[in-house]
Amino acid sequence: MGDAARIEVEKLISFGNDLNNLLERNEDINDLKQCLHQFQALQSQCDADFEQVECSVQEYQKKLDLSRKRTAEAKLELDVYEDTESEAKELEEASQIERMLKEELR
Repeated sequence: MGDAARIEVEKLISFGNDLNNLLERNEDINDLKQCLHQFQALQSQCDADFEQVECSVQEYQKKLDLSRKRTAEAKLELDVYEDTESEAKELEEASQIERMLKEELR
């Protein structure tokens, strides 16, 4: 058990030394900083794009709602027109029957 613990401690020390060597190299730190700046710029651009898309979606939703409202109004007008047309036909038929009856009575 003592040997296993000693091996783990040696691995831990080796890992710490490797990490220390990595962090001591300025080049790597500068690369990481550059990556961070690029990430932040990309994130900012993504946020701007998202806001633009969100505004577009809201605009299209408004247009869609308006289109649905107009369609419903047009259907209502069509129903009224069909009812009026049907009543006009019935009135015309009644007028024809009335004329025929008047002619028969003469």
